[in-house]
Amino acid sequence: MDPSIALSRGYDEDMVVVRKQWTKAYYEIGQRHKSLRPQTEKMTNRIFLACKLLVSQATFYDYSRADDCFYAEAVERFNEFYDTTEKDRASLDGDYPCGNEADMLFARRVFSIREMAYLQLGLAAELNPDDLRKVPPFDKIFDGEAMPKIITTADQPTARRGFVNECLGHYAEAIECYEAIEEKGRPADRIKHLREKLAAQA
Repeated sequence: MDPSIALSRGYDEDMVVVRKQWTKAYYEIGQRHKSLRPQTEKMTNRIFLACKLLVSQATFYDYSRADDCFYAEAVERFNEFYDTTEKDRASLDGDYPCGNEADMLFARRVFSIREMAYLQLGLAAELNPDDLRKVPPFDKIFDGEAMPKIITTADQPTARRGFVNECLGHYAEAIECYEAIEEKGRPADRIKHLREKLAAQA
């Protein structure tokens, strides 16, 4: 996974601030669920690794040398860096909600970092149902993101409920929520995947 996606870092957000939001959420979960402490520690280390990769990645850009030779050298060094860090970037993925780029690219549009931490650790049922009916209080432009499908403000609570249902294994309910989203923001790929899961269970 790309480290900027793993962090869910807004375009103008300080990386340290974002890192602290994640680590605070994991600490909170570890305090409330002592049996999950090994997982929260693992997830905390994952966030530090994502930050380390981003810092290393940033060293390839020195725009005071904006010439063709500089860009050619930068591309060559970045490709080498990308190859040598492939294992680290792969370790940012995991078999849990928001543990792959597709999940994160969708979830970070409608959930806070704290909420995503709860989802990652299998605690979707602990998210307040009343909160899920609300519009999330943020609007970020994310690092390294092309223009995404737009989920309207009115549809964001529906998308939130859909993803939580998906995490809980309530696939039919998740599909119902996703299909209620306006077409321009409707996650057709998620709907298709969930229909395949339902068919496999039949």
